[in-house]
Amino acid sequence: MSSVSADAETILCYDMSPLFPLVKTADGEETGGGLKWWHMKAELKKYYDSLVAERARLQEMIQAEEGERYELSVETDTGDEADKSVVATLREFTITRVDLGRQTLRLIAEAIERYHQGEYGYCLKCGEPISPKRLTALPWARYCVKCQELKEKGLLKEEDDEEPIKEI
Repeated sequence: MSSVSADAETILCYDMSPLFPLVKTADGEETGGGLKWWHMKAELKKYYDSLVAERARLQEMIQAEEGERYELSVETDTGDEADKSVVATLREFTITRVDLGRQTLRLIAEAIERYHQGEYGYCLKCGEPISPKRLTALPWARYCVKCQELKEKGLLKEEDDEEPIKEI
């Protein structure tokens, strides 16, 4: 996404993301929010690296959890009812962790795709920039804080949740 505005003193354009606008001053120097343009790219790269690291961590965790789930599934049903209950609870816990991990992996993959398309850092609903604080805490965030709050209150429907239009 690119935006340009010009006045007598500066030219403002966005370099890959609205988070760190690139400003070219009248003397030709490129700055943005007090940062040189290569610092801005480095900041975006920091988010990207965070996404890649979290993806690797989750893939490793899922592989380990699936191994544990397999071990629990082949465990014999000998023992008293308490032992059987503990094994069943552990199986359910493992399944839940794997499912949550896979959901997060999907969100990370979407964020990485947005990064490559130059759309990373924009809210998917309103199109406004997602704050750097939010991206630092949750680099795969899809929505700005305002839209996320609406989503959590059930007032914002995700495109993935919408049912396809049925043809007659």
